[in-house]
Amino acid sequence: MFALEDKIITAIDHSEAGVYDGNEIGGGEFTIYIYGRSAERLWDIVSPLMKTLHARNGSYLIMRDGGPGASEKRVPLADVSDSFAN
Repeated sequence: MFALEDKIITAIDHSEAGVYDGNEIGGGEFTIYIYGRSAERLWDIVSPLMKTLHARNGSYLIMRDGGPGASEKRVPLADVSDSFAN
């Protein structure tokens, strides 16, 4: 996960579409925080990196346009990997 995190940081930095704000590890979870004006734009940058991830069942990402309380879209990472296989 740290190698993937490094790639995400580099991609976000080069895109100037957002910022990396750290990670949180614990309870069997690895959370990476990135923020920007558009969740969709950040997803366009990060999604190609996800095809290399072999996420555990139940792994997901949350896309949210806006701060806490804004509507969220939960995307199972298994669906992301499948979308690249097609």
